[in-house]
Amino acid sequence: MKNIWIVLLCSILLLMVACEKFTEPTSFAPTFRLGEVTDISRLTAVLSGNIALNGGDVTEYGFTYGEFENLANSKDVKFEGIPKESVTASLTGLKPNTIYYYRLFASSGASTVTSEVKSFKTKDSGAPSFTEVTELGKNEQSVTVKCQLTDDGGYTVIAMGMAYRKSDSQKYVTITLDEPTTEAYTLTIDGLEAGTSYFVCGYGIGQGGIGYGPELAIITEDSEAPVVNTGEIIEIGGSWVMATAQQLSQGFSDVIERGFCYSDVSQVPTLTDNKVPTQGTQNEVFTQKITGLKGNTLYYVRAYARNGTKVGYGKVVTITTKELTIPKVSVVSSENLTYHSVNVTSRLMDIGNGIKKAYGFCYSAMETNPTLENGMLVSAIDFNETDGTFTALIDDLQPGTTYYIRAFVSNEAGTGYGDTYSVITIKTNVPMVSKVIVSDVTARLATLMSSVTDNGNRDVVEYGFCWTNTGDEPTLENCEGKKAFTTGDGSEMNYQLTNLLPETIYKVRAYAINAVGTGYGEVTTFETAIDPTPDEGDNESPEI
Repeated sequence: MKNIWIVLLCSILLLMVACEKFTEPTSFAPTFRLGEVTDISRLTAVLSGNIALNGGDVTEYGFTYGEFENLANSKDVKFEGIPKESVTASLTGLKPNTIYYYRLFASSGASTVTSEVKSFKTKDSGAPSFTEVTELGKNEQSVTVKCQLTDDGGYTVIAMGMAYRKSDSQKYVTITLDEPTTEAYTLTIDGLEAGTSYFVCGYGIGQGGIGYGPELAIITEDSEAPVVNTGEIIEIGGSWVMATAQQLSQGFSDVIERGFCYSDVSQVPTLTDNKVPTQGTQNEVFTQKITGLKGNTLYYVRAYARNGTKVGYGKVVTITTKELTIPKVSVVSSENLTYHSVNVTSRLMDIGNGIKKAYGFCYSAMETNPTLENGMLVSAIDFNETDGTFTALIDDLQPGTTYYIRAFVSNEAGTGYGDTYSVITIKTNVPMVSKVIVSDVTARLATLMSSVTDNGNRDVVEYGFCWTNTGDEPTLENCEGKKAFTTGDGSEMNYQLTNLLPETIYKVRAYAINAVGTGYGEVTTFETAIDPTPDEGDNESPEI
């Protein structure tokens, strides 16, 4: 009986389980579809594929690749997060002429599922390969393009550059760089026809052959704009260049402006960059000095011409300015030194590849190395462009004083000074005059003679004689009389005293005046004679 109850209980449990509703799963493992391998070269390839999540959780996904079909010793290209439907990976560092196997994978962290395994083969060593050309600028007769070597083909590239052809021709014309490079390079193709379609690509030559990159179709501008040709950069400095160009045509209307545009950033400068218009618009050949450049800097320069409707550009030329340094100046030389002035000369020895902005001399009685900041400044009055000499007159000096002088020239880099040169201005004194010679003395007359023997290095403004009969040494302040002269240099002084008193002792001396003061000669003493004419009241002759 007990066994019967056990059988009944088991039957009931089976019926209960059989009656429960079946629940379908809500998520499945991801599924994959591998795409074609693209951009296969000797060393690179691009893998692609699709991952369908199917409701599952994925935290990491990517590609596994290697040289063995079972993917032993393989490498992974991993991505984190939820995958997009389309997945790509760029492989680098591959071996030439080698079969590689690859597959997709997706992982939830707990488990990983993978796709089928496919394969591809890298290219064998051969000709160089290049990126697609990028157009940087164009006009009616030229186009500027950029390209880069992507693979040397397993051999040394001995020449590379750009190749181009008309759209209706299969024959390439090539432009070659001075030296091959692994960096991106830019070239300007000149001599093209206006409004014409061309194909341009990178090209290179190696032991594996001649390789060409993907072609880019370019159509040159039509002839509505002026046509100009950028010429040679005939001179290069540190802050300037001298550019030349030729205007070949004016386009549909008269040219109203032309010149050069340039940049140290844009490889194809336009009028929105820097520009320097030239004077005039008629001459076919024009030249312009471009200033304000930075030293030791690469610049891109091209000519332009603008008419009423369009701007035409010439080819881009590249130049590197020279190093910009401060000028070098010679030591000062001097002449015509006086008590208050001196003529100074110096010479510009090296402008430092710049343009002179200022030049002259700075001087000081205090600073042994005067500069524009601590000294007095005098600008040069003349600059000889042939030999670089320049001169100036310094004329506000003090007598008998040592002055330190340096020449200077300034350019965009700064101010260069010459070595210090010193002068001592001539010392000044009061004038010196000779002792008066007195002659032809009578009772009422006397003749005086003297001369200025030294002007004290200053101009004599007055000279003459002063005298007195009081016994004191005569000066201009106490003299009984004086005779002054204001013309001539005083080298000969002559004067006749009149209306003297008979039998009287006089003292006389010469004097001269300059800006320093008054100089006197030695005192000369003389006595007038007895007056031979009797005065009224003298003793009368006795009567006989």
